[in-house]
Order: sequence, then C-alpha cells, then structure tokens
Amino acid sequence: MPIPFRSIIPAILLAFAIAIATVATIAPTAVAQGVAVAQKARAGLSEATWNSRFVPEDAFAAILTSPRELLQNDLFTSFPVEVFQLQMKSTFGIDPREIAVAKVILGLPDPSQPAFGIVLEMTNPFDETMLLAALDAAPDPIQVGDLAAYPIATGPPGTVVYKVDDKTAIITLSSYLPSMLSADQASGPLAERVAQTPAGPGISLLMMMESVRPVVRQTGLELVRMLPPHFLPLAELPDLAESVQMDFQFTNRWAKFGLNMRVIDNDAAEKTLGILKDAIRDARDLAPEIATSTMPRNTDDEMRAAIDTYIQRMTKQVFDTVAVTRTGPEVTMTVESELGIASGIVISNFLPSMSQLMRSLTRQLDGSNNMRQVMLAMHNYHDSYRSLPPPAITDANGKPLLSWRVALLPFIQEQALYEQFRLDEPWDSEHNLPLSKRLPKAFATAGLRLPPGQTAIHAVVGDDIGLRPTEKTAFRDFLDGLSNSILIIESTAESAVTWSKPDDVKIDLEDPLAKFIGSPRKGFRVGMADGFVTMLTDDIDAGKFKAMLTRAGREIIQP
Repeated sequence: MPIPFRSIIPAILLAFAIAIATVATIAPTAVAQGVAVAQKARAGLSEATWNSRFVPEDAFAAILTSPRELLQNDLFTSFPVEVFQLQMKSTFGIDPREIAVAKVILGLPDPSQPAFGIVLEMTNPFDETMLLAALDAAPDPIQVGDLAAYPIATGPPGTVVYKVDDKTAIITLSSYLPSMLSADQASGPLAERVAQTPAGPGISLLMMMESVRPVVRQTGLELVRMLPPHFLPLAELPDLAESVQMDFQFTNRWAKFGLNMRVIDNDAAEKTLGILKDAIRDARDLAPEIATSTMPRNTDDEMRAAIDTYIQRMTKQVFDTVAVTRTGPEVTMTVESELGIASGIVISNFLPSMSQLMRSLTRQLDGSNNMRQVMLAMHNYHDSYRSLPPPAITDANGKPLLSWRVALLPFIQEQALYEQFRLDEPWDSEHNLPLSKRLPKAFATAGLRLPPGQTAIHAVVGDDIGLRPTEKTAFRDFLDGLSNSILIIESTAESAVTWSKPDDVKIDLEDPLAKFIGSPRKGFRVGMADGFVTMLTDDIDAGKFKAMLTRAGREIIQP
C-alpha cells in the first residue's frame, strides 16, 4: 500500500526536532567568545560547504543545519538555553552542542511513495540506547539487506533508525536506507547543489523542481488563491523554476533570509524578477492593513492614529531591507536586518494575523491532502479490481447497504475498520451504526463544521457523469479524458452525508453548481479522474463545470 505524502510529515517534524530544537538556544560561553568562536566552529566542520553524504540521486529536497554552529551565535541569548539543552540531553541522550550536521532528505523513488531520511552527524559518540528509547524503537533489530536496523513507532510503517557509526545515525524508511548509505559522493542534481551550499550558522532548504513540479504547482495555487487577487502571478513561479533554495543565516545579532531561484532561461528570469518585485510592492501596501486589523475594536481615535503611524514607520523599515536581484538565469531575494527589541514589537503586531493565516493555510492543505488520499485509493482500487468502486455495496437483490467509502477503507490505511463492518447489513444497523460515527481522516472536510460522522466528500454519480449508478465503471469509460472529468467532489455543509451511508450529493445538470457554491471558502475542491486535486472557485462558469462533470460528453473544455 503506497504511503501518502502527508503521512511522513509528522515523522519528519518529530525526528528533525532532535536537530533543530536548538535553533532558538545558545551556549552560555558563546556570549563572551562572540563571532570568533563561530568562525572557529565553521572551520571545525569537515568542509566549508555542506557534505553530500547520504543524499541519494533521486532525492529532490533537503533541509540542512548545524546546531553546533547555531550554538556559537549570541543572537538568542535571552532564550532559556540551559533548559532546552537539558531537555534535549535527557530526552534523546544527545547534547545539541555536539550535533555537527543535521539533514532532512526527501526522495521520490516512486511518485506514489515518497521517501525521507533524517541524518544526524555528531562530534562525539552518542548514547544509542537512549536514542532508541526516545524513538520508541523495537527491542530487536530487523535485517535490511545485510544491515541491522531498529523499527521505530515514530513515522509511517517501515521507519527505522540505523547507527552508521558511533557518531552518525539515520532515521529513514527501510526501503530507502540502502540508497542513502550508498550515496557517499555528490551524485544527482540535489547532491551537487548541497555540495555547493556554504555551511554556516543557519538553516538551508533546497528543492529540485523537476520531479515534484505538479505537486508544488497545485499546492502553490491553493495558497495563492487565499491571498488577494493581485498575488495570483505568484502561482506561475513553480513552472519557471528549476530549483529553489532558501537560506536563514544568523551572524552575531543579525539575521539574513535569502531566496534563490534558478529558472529555466533568461526570459523566465526576467519574468520571475517582475513577479517578485510586484509581490513585494503589494505586500508592502497590504502589511499595514493586516497589522491594523488586529487592534481591539475599542481603541480610541488618538491611539489608533498613533499606532497607524508606528505601523507605517516599521513597515517601511522592514521592507526597505528587501532586495531582489537577477544574475543570468538566477533570481535572488534577500532580507537582512538586526534583530532586537524593535523587531520583537513588529513581530508581536503581525503575529496574530500570521497565526490566523497559518491556521487557515493548514486547514486548506489538510483538506487537499485528504482528497488526494481518496483519489490515490480510487486508483489503487481500480488497479486491484479493474474497475472503480460502485456507488454502493448492495445485497443480493441490489439494495444499497453501505457507501463506496466503506469499500475504499482498505486503500486508505483503514483495514481494521473495514474488517469490523458487516457488509451484508445496512450502514445504520445495530452493529454498523457505531462504526458509522467513526469518520476516517481521509473523508474529513477541512474548513466545514459538520456533525460527527458526516463528510462533504462525495463521488460524482449519474448516468452520464462519474460513477454509473448500478453498472460497473472503469477508467476506459471516461472518453473525455481522465484529466477532464471530475470523479470526486466536495459539497457545502448543507449537502453533507454520513460517510458510510450509500448516499452522494445529487447533481442537477440544469443547475450543476447548486450544491457546491456558497461556502465561506468561496470555492470547493474536486478530484479529477486522473488523480489531480484542485480548487474551483465559486465564480466558475456553469457550462464549463458541467462539461467537467460528464464522462463522455465530447465537450471542449476551455482553460
């Protein structure tokens, strides 16, 4: 069963916490030693640039940092350094001051099954027993080829921790471990880029676009659609870029952010430069409005005017540090500023709005990931049975008992729940009804408040659309093309149903949008038959939407 991309994110965040939890910590001795110690620490690294060890040829993204380097910087002297260090030592058996290199690596050996790896390179031997206990490792190792690795509970099935030597540990999928161990030298686009990236006190994020462009394009479009319309050109950037690199660098009390995009050609570079400059200009205009909106309603006019003046001044100060430049096919954006009390005040003003935005973005992405998992399950079901699931599981007389969603459970990592259902009883039988209240995460609908057990994720069902009501439906029946035909759709809250009930939203082709528009999100997600998930806005043309619903209508769908 392929591992959905979203399922590896918690594993990455939990395991990588070992390496980056100390970004906000600082060794007490560094205050007196200052920049000279940081320079000595950099000299102590094995290379002036990041090493490319354990970066397989198929890897497409990496996060690089050196907690030891960060601990030589006095940027965060006001943070409870000693407490963080003690927690790390007691929890993981690793002193963050001894982590010389930490890397998170993402790879795509199979487009349907992303792989990940977390590499920790220490300056001194680490306590393997404590690390295994912290990761809830199995007591006995398993064989991965000729290697012995320990399965761990953190992460998706197949996640293991492997001790390379007494100073190096790798947390990864067992299927990806051999590839990581065989990658000693720079080989492949990402490994070469890693080997060219300076190693210093900060964090670097690198991504090669070729293998993940469709996913990045779709996710970027969803994010941009949450912003005002004039930011829409940002959605073009994934199609222009060959690679993206973000660097967060800390030097003494200065912080620098850099975004480097290597694009496909000089024309693309010029277009990228224009898009970024326009976005910065629009963000400068929008920032005061966002900050002002967080003020309490009862703020008097005099205080509001004073705060407005302050916000305008700080906005100018912040955006004056932003620079965008172009050198050939590379476009770079940098932001460099001294962090101090003023920065803290600015952050405190923007934080409520940013927090709200991030919560909204998280909900949006989570909802799209749920539907992507459903679409992947549809394709895996079709691969297994040579047809799509019928709209309902029926009895011998054709009476609908359970939804297609129940049939899909084994393909969304819900085999245990599937086995508890009695497939010869209706969804609301005495035995099945309690199970019907246990909504699988894949059918949860982000952004909508629904009663327990209800979902707004429906199959498109009809004689001429989506799944046939009673006859089998296969991908070969979509004569309009899989990429032009909607198979799964998200309704408004009013049209939600109990997820196990053999019921889906009824679509009137004379008024096809009636059950889908009008939500606070101003849009709804659809899963195309080829597996692609996208958000359609409420203002979509009804004729175009109808053409996207039909299975074999022979319509020409305009972009």
